[in-house]
Amino acid sequence: MPKDSTAVIGEIENPILRQKVATERDRMRAERALDLAHEELKNAEAAAARLPAVEAELATVRRMLDRPVKLDATLKAPAQAKPSVKAPTALGTIALAVSAEIVRRLDGTDPADFIKQVRPGDEWRLVRRYAQKAATDPAYTNVAGWAQELTWTGLGPDFVDRAPSAVIPQLLGAGAREMNFRGHNAMSYPRRLRDTLPAAWKEEGTEIPVKAGMFGSVTLNRYSLGVIATLSEEIRRVSRPQIVDVVQQGIIDDSARALDGFFLDANTPVAGVRPAGILNGATSQVSAGNDVDSVQVDLKWLLGHLIGIRARRPVFIINPLRVASLSLTTAPGTGTRPYQAELERGTLAGVPLVIADNAPADQVIAMDADSLFMGIDIPEIDMSNQAMLVMSDDPANDSGGTPVRSLFQTWEVALRFVQPASWGFGRPDTVATLTSVDW
Repeated sequence: MPKDSTAVIGEIENPILRQKVATERDRMRAERALDLAHEELKNAEAAAARLPAVEAELATVRRMLDRPVKLDATLKAPAQAKPSVKAPTALGTIALAVSAEIVRRLDGTDPADFIKQVRPGDEWRLVRRYAQKAATDPAYTNVAGWAQELTWTGLGPDFVDRAPSAVIPQLLGAGAREMNFRGHNAMSYPRRLRDTLPAAWKEEGTEIPVKAGMFGSVTLNRYSLGVIATLSEEIRRVSRPQIVDVVQQGIIDDSARALDGFFLDANTPVAGVRPAGILNGATSQVSAGNDVDSVQVDLKWLLGHLIGIRARRPVFIINPLRVASLSLTTAPGTGTRPYQAELERGTLAGVPLVIADNAPADQVIAMDADSLFMGIDIPEIDMSNQAMLVMSDDPANDSGGTPVRSLFQTWEVALRFVQPASWGFGRPDTVATLTSVDW
């Protein structure tokens, strides 16, 4: 029968029993400690047994690290950049082809050899290919199919880059619209006239007003400027790289100067011959003077014209002499130069300047470049060393008696240059000119 709680508590509190319990607890702890010691001893013996093998493995690794190691590595060659290729320009290709043909006719040098000699290097291969196509006999630049990619680009970009002081190249860069004839005798470009379709307020339920749109067009007829030059045997003595530069710069300078002269005159159009100069029928006014107040009056008049025609891309065409003189103009009493800083930025009264050597020295021309349409096609060049030439610089008005020259007999080559060109405006009253300018 189980003891009651009072008896159990009494036994636990008995000192003798308590001593027995403590003794038994110490014995069990000692046995547990002994078992753990035996287990650790076993593990130590196993580790001691593996120690020689571990030491051997470490020695092997140490020997491998200490001895030199020879590695054979193969690296791929770095990719080589492809050589740059010179993009063929219309003007550069023509000059190279013309030079090749001149040399061929004078001393029989094959055009391909000449082109290769003056434009060596892989970067010129595209230029050489087009130039060789152009240098075909008897005519090359006007033979369809020789390099239509170049033909359609025209000479505008070349003139812009290489004849920066001429008027027409700068106008092309200032926003004039370039047209290409592409073999046609005329090109027409439609254009909407401004302020012809304004909307109007309407009351609910009422009719919307109907208005007729007014459209116009610009038609450029294909005109041509031409000249023939004779070249003697002396041209063969020019070093071969230089002959290309001579021909190219001759085309640029002569074409730019001639075109600017006709472009800026006041002549009327002649059917089948030439377009009108841009000053034909232009609004004009005499300059007020050369002091600061007078210059302000002149500028207000020019700006009034541009504002009146709502110019989208206004420009002033001005001679560099006027720019230099105006930049030195001083304000009375202060000695300051009110126009110098702006002129250095290429503007005057906020309007971009076309500073051109061929511009009239006593005029300042204001116009909207956006209304100007220009067609400057690639020139047609041919040559002959057997032709008979009438040696006259004005054949149409020659009264007779002009000598005839045999190129075969004089051992010369004649170079014929024909430049198709035309221009026109999309709207009337686009140009105004300030005359008798003495700024």
